Amino acid sequence: MTLSQLARNGVDFQYWYDDAWTSIQRVCRCKDWNPYLFAAVLAATSPRSQVTRNVRNTIHYFETGELLRGSMAGHRVAVDRLRDGTRHMVDRLRGPKVRTFYSALTGDRYAVTLDSWMSVACGLTNERGKPLDWTPARIQRETARVNRVAKRLRLFPRDCQAAIWTGAIRYAGRQPRRLSVWREFTNLDWRE
Repeated sequence: MTLSQLARNGVDFQYWYDDAWTSIQRVCRCKDWNPYLFAAVLAATSPRSQVTRNVRNTIHYFETGELLRGSMAGHRVAVDRLRDGTRHMVDRLRGPKVRTFYSALTGDRYAVTLDSWMSVACGLTNERGKPLDWTPARIQRETARVNRVAKRLRLFPRDCQAAIWTGAIRYAGRQPRRLSVWREFTNLDWRE
């Protein structure tokens, strides 16, 4: 499937980032947490993490000061970088996926987040179908492709990327998930 076809198949999720940010703000208002720091921790713990696990990990961190048991060592290092305050948070976030994910969550409509599902959508997989790593050249090329599709479909790049991501997940026979911080915040079943 082309990126345009995937985007059309996932267009109902084009506001994924707006919905996520609204949910983050709702929980943060309720608990008097900094929503930008919450988004930064969420972004820092997002690599190789499923949406629900990532949200739960971030909520747990804000409630206890620690990530969930079984969290990746890299996530712990990334969160430790954020611990000493919120000034210049974006500068403390490492990796192109993490930075653009944070930017997209906090309102940058031109941020294009490239993760494993976007690698699959762009046809960047090895012979076993596993996503390839994002090199600077691949990031530049595929971001430009997403921007072209966004222009053609009259979407902001961030929203187009969310639609493509959704289309790729559906094409693989799976169900995409919205990032509902509020749902996980009010669900007590997963708490340790």
